[in-house]
Amino acid sequence: MSNEPSPVLPRITPEEIVKQPWKFGYFTSSYIIAIVLAVQAGFNDLLFGAPPLQISKETTYITEPLTPDGLYIDYFAALENRTYPKEMQTDENGFRVLFRALGDFKNETQEFELIKQRYEKLGLDVNRDKPTMTYTEPEEFFKKRYELHSEEFEDIIAAERRKNDLLWKKELHQRIVEIEADSDYSTEEKEDIITHLRETIRWLEMTEKERREKTIMDIQPDIDEINNAPDLSDEEKAERIAELKQDAIDGMYYFSSSDLVDCWISLTQSPELHKNAVVQKWLEENNAALDLVAEQVNKPAFAMPYIKCDDSFALIFMPLPDFPAMRSLARGLSVRANIRIGEGDIDGAIGDILVCYRLGRHVEKGAMLVEGLVGIAIERIANAIPFGGNPAARANAEQLKRLQVGLATLSLRKGFVHKVESERFAFLDCMTDLMKGVPISRLSNRRGSIDGFETRMAINTLDWNLIFKKANGAYDDIESGTFDLPPPSRSLTQFLTQNARSNAFVDIFIRLWIPAVDAASEVWRHNECAMNLKRIVLAMHLYEREHGMLPPAFSVDANGKQYADGKPLHSWRTLLLPYFGDEELANLYAQIKLDEPWDSEHNRQFHARNLDVYRCPSSTLPDGDASYAVIVGDGLLFTDDGRGQTLAGHGRNMLMVVEHQESVCWMRPDAEITKALADLGIGSRRNTAPISSNHTGGCNFGLLDGAVTFISETIEETVFQGLVRGTAKERP
Repeated sequence: MSNEPSPVLPRITPEEIVKQPWKFGYFTSSYIIAIVLAVQAGFNDLLFGAPPLQISKETTYITEPLTPDGLYIDYFAALENRTYPKEMQTDENGFRVLFRALGDFKNETQEFELIKQRYEKLGLDVNRDKPTMTYTEPEEFFKKRYELHSEEFEDIIAAERRKNDLLWKKELHQRIVEIEADSDYSTEEKEDIITHLRETIRWLEMTEKERREKTIMDIQPDIDEINNAPDLSDEEKAERIAELKQDAIDGMYYFSSSDLVDCWISLTQSPELHKNAVVQKWLEENNAALDLVAEQVNKPAFAMPYIKCDDSFALIFMPLPDFPAMRSLARGLSVRANIRIGEGDIDGAIGDILVCYRLGRHVEKGAMLVEGLVGIAIERIANAIPFGGNPAARANAEQLKRLQVGLATLSLRKGFVHKVESERFAFLDCMTDLMKGVPISRLSNRRGSIDGFETRMAINTLDWNLIFKKANGAYDDIESGTFDLPPPSRSLTQFLTQNARSNAFVDIFIRLWIPAVDAASEVWRHNECAMNLKRIVLAMHLYEREHGMLPPAFSVDANGKQYADGKPLHSWRTLLLPYFGDEELANLYAQIKLDEPWDSEHNRQFHARNLDVYRCPSSTLPDGDASYAVIVGDGLLFTDDGRGQTLAGHGRNMLMVVEHQESVCWMRPDAEITKALADLGIGSRRNTAPISSNHTGGCNFGLLDGAVTFISETIEETVFQGLVRGTAKERP
């Protein structure tokens, strides 16, 4: 399952505020005079202070509400005023119902006053409204169950060990090849190292019984020593030998806590998930809570409260305790969907997939950037749920249409720009605290030795009107997409005049803080690309249900009956248009003349049409171009002769739709990726393979089983080739 990390706002240290790169040279007399005048101006600033901050749209961005003393903007109150819906404290707020039933099940709020605050903002009573349900996410459930009943997990752990052994064996073989080719080793050294590596490989190839026998054989001298000990009784000898053997057998494998986590992840993604007794026990205990989630996400309001530790902390330190719980519930929905798919309950599984998406959309609509990122992480969990990987219980056309329409009619995301206001609030709130004299070391959650200097600088020597205006301008630029990082100042006089100091001060904060905010916009584009692939793969499955086979990579003219010299007419993208649950795309399909080539006089009028479902928003494309392609070749889902293929006989972990390095007109039928080119892997700075994207570090892929996943450009060549051919045993 997918757990994507969320960007974290950078912490600011006192050293970063005062330490700047200095560039020394030869001083001319005029430069020395300028420094003297600047120093004099600096002393004037210290004596007479800076002008007071003017509350205005240009400086503080908002002019109300004010703090109780009437001197500053209360950005926390402003955030709440602009965020909470009218249903906040009623049962029309789906989150309120969910929180009342489950409480703080992740135990994110340790202090009673903070959890009380959460209850009160939802119109609940912390003493009266006790939780009526329990929920434990799958991995946590497995962990606790393993501690009490490890015997229930023997088969799972054995399978994970076998997988680890195979990976280790492969690495050892590769190491032997490297040693043999390494000229830094002598022949004798190579023989010693390779002998040791081959012994390890032989160990990995042994059965469990053979390993136990060899382990006991290796400790036989220690056993003999115990048997020959004159001061031990026969009972003591037997006890020590038993302990020695058990320790040796336990040491046959090193199975860390991270290996156990891999076990739980492998278990939850297994197509045999529904057959596991522990999983069924988890489902029995948590079904009611997931049913409640399914009910509440259908409500128009799903608002979580914001809480504040105390008035002395900036908005950036506001705890957000409910988001781990939402992600935990999404993981539960994913596991239940996989269980239902295995049991043949396709309707239930599709329902869980849509619930997961709706939950993600609700969370994404929150005002804070982290809410948006968590919402998208939940959508990625939904993207990774397969719907077409069970040949014994395949979704029918009506079920697939329900899913496609459900995706097409999800409520719109608020988007990245919507989050910029709350980030602006947090930045300006931080500047307000500094202006009031709060030490930088406190805002950076550190303790420094220059607090006194920071305080004097903050109160007496900066032009806060300039600082607030410049910060506001930076956020205006983020919203308009024109933000540029201010270059670091290398001037010796940057701290000597009030104007220079103020500019240098705010520029440091902008450079430390805002790039992480600006970079987050790509997360939304990346997710939209993944959703495009989800809908394309779903359309492929719908086409296959109706026609008995997938769409061909291209359709052919009448001479193509023998698939020999038929001229390509239309791309698979054109053939899929009626299968997106989108009336506009269906109408476009009706206007295209399918018996004429894609570039006929009539059909050329549609070439420049921008179809969002075929365009990755992270790419800058010419009008009418598409970002996605299929791989063609013998034995694949798509061939290079215009034949349609069935899904039968292909592995569920097989690439169905990929991102393309070079965009082409969405109607063009002869620009897919060959198997030979696909075998080059994923393009990067080092590799110009045709499968690549504008996302950092890899590409999104749609798989045969309906899941969408992101694969790193560093994936092993042979592993990727297995995904191309459908022979991969598991999803990367």
